Amino acid sequence: MALLKYRLDTGLIDAVIQSSSLGLTQAQIVPDDPVYGYLLTDEGHDPRLWQTQYAIVDGEVSAKDAVTITAIPNPFVADAVATCTVTVDPFVECTLIVNGAPIALTTGDPTLILTSDVPAVFVIALQALATTWATPITVEAT
Repeated sequence: MALLKYRLDTGLIDAVIQSSSLGLTQAQIVPDDPVYGYLLTDEGHDPRLWQTQYAIVDGEVSAKDAVTITAIPNPFVADAVATCTVTVDPFVECTLIVNGAPIALTTGDPTLILTSDVPAVFVIALQALATTWATPITVEAT
């Protein structure tokens, strides 16, 4: 049995609480919490998957749609001229987190162009969305 603690405004799951007894698990519920909702579930997902691949919609667990972050070419030459184009497929307006910095992708600007004049590693992840998830990628400028 797991307790899913989720944000009422977005449905994003912030915590997966498990304990040795149902009573201890239920004791984690904060009555009348204005920020979080709580949902008990006996579905046996890996706790890490709950937070990335699922959200709570209308009080029920809902699987998020998967998108793919793609970088072409990867690796790319670190010469301040070569570029790497990063896309999300299928496209959805989102924010990519690139080495900790947020970069918005919009319908008017749906790609991210990387360039570098020194060897570098870029870790690119999708900022949490209630309806979509993606596996993070690593891009190298060599």
